[in-house]
Amino acid sequence: FVTLKNVGHCPNHEAPTAVSQVLIPWLNADGSEERRVVPLDSLREIQEPWGEVVIREISIEESESLGLIDRVVS
Repeated sequence: FVTLKNVGHCPNHEAPTAVSQVLIPWLNADGSEERRVVPLDSLREIQEPWGEVVIREISIEESESLGLIDRVVS
């Protein structure tokens, strides 16, 4: 589960650099570990022309513990 902080409802238009940092490794990966964008529980900051986006990948267990609002807002 990957979150992009400081991005609204259309991340591919608002933060194309951050979205590509998430999608390209996932699309090119052969194994599950190669799909990791950042190590679990760590952050990666990407600079977009309008500001900074923070990428965070969380574990499946942590994502299951999120409430409905957290899942929608994250």
